[in-house]
Amino acid sequence: MSLDIVQIKALLLDILTATTDTASTMVEWVMAEILHNPDVKTKIQEELTEVVGMNIVEESHLPRLKYLDAVVKETFRLHPSLPLLIQRCPDESCMVGGYTIPKGSIVYINVWAIHHDPKNWTNPLEFQPKRFLNGKWDYKGNNTKFLPFGSGRRICPGIPLGEKMLIKRLQLSCSPIALEGTHQVAAVVELSMTMVAALVERKQRKKMSIERGSTFTIMFISFTTNMKSGVQNKIYVTMINYWSWWWEANNDRDALARTILTISVPVLALLWYNWTVSFGNNGRIWLPPGPYGIPIFGYLPFLSPNLHERFTEMANKYGPIFSLRLGSKLHVVVNSMDLAKVVARELDQTFANRSPPITALTITYGALDVVWSNNNAHWRNMRKLLVSQVLSNANLDACQGFRTN
Repeated sequence: MSLDIVQIKALLLDILTATTDTASTMVEWVMAEILHNPDVKTKIQEELTEVVGMNIVEESHLPRLKYLDAVVKETFRLHPSLPLLIQRCPDESCMVGGYTIPKGSIVYINVWAIHHDPKNWTNPLEFQPKRFLNGKWDYKGNNTKFLPFGSGRRICPGIPLGEKMLIKRLQLSCSPIALEGTHQVAAVVELSMTMVAALVERKQRKKMSIERGSTFTIMFISFTTNMKSGVQNKIYVTMINYWSWWWEANNDRDALARTILTISVPVLALLWYNWTVSFGNNGRIWLPPGPYGIPIFGYLPFLSPNLHERFTEMANKYGPIFSLRLGSKLHVVVNSMDLAKVVARELDQTFANRSPPITALTITYGALDVVWSNNNAHWRNMRKLLVSQVLSNANLDACQGFRTN
């Protein structure tokens, strides 16, 4: 298979994006959890001393560092880098959980909800690496309780490279030399999750200041804020002003217009209700339950920045699968292990397409990369090239020197 320069740039963009920011973010979370749990730090130090000694951690040591591997996996469980994975788009209507998922809708798998579900994990909010000390856990998505990189044919193909890059970034921080005597350095040991949370909050504030800079977003925030404070007074004032003008009609033509509008408003409201709420009862489709939105914008004005947490709260109300309209597009969120298995594995072929946003289309040269391309011949050839030529074990071993340096 021959690639042109644009396809090569799109492929390199996927590799750089997946192995830089994601790896550095996970290193921060791993070190934060280690420093916040002294017993975990002690066990890692004992394992490194036994396996590595006073040397630097090398890739040849990784198969024997069972506890460090469990710490990394537990960090991925608590802090998945993509809590909603990447959206899927069914190429035909299908049934999931007893509901119809229409063709062309956007489907999210809420990995954060699955990883924090008490039905799947005992004490899910606690950091317990011992969960992963048995050998049945991997990153391949075979067990849908643990899906940090997805599952099925759209699973992240860069898992081997990402795992090696993560360990290489951890080796300096987790080597016996780095961990030796950390109990004597109070500034390091006393680093708490409060400091980490402050850094994350600072990043989020900076991000939100950029994201909320648009006119429409400012309008949404103002609108929702006004709704929460003094909404009844605003409704009363509006109704009084409206009706004071409305009943000033003093001729037959104005009275006729008033009568027609008075009848048409509830009729249109009933038609809107019938179309949005009773859509599935008319013999067409039965959509998953979900919140009502407003015309044009849907539920978009009522969402919070941390979508995965907001969707998890909504799942407690509407069930393991629910739908909502964001703008004119129907979005479906899957929040349970069993339904995630249906979407990612049993109906893998149906949900293998993407619905890339405009930003993704722009930076990937029209979705020519592996991440955002639809399930077609181009995607299969690109993925085959990436897995067999770039991310093969032989090539990764050959590039070990570059990762070390």
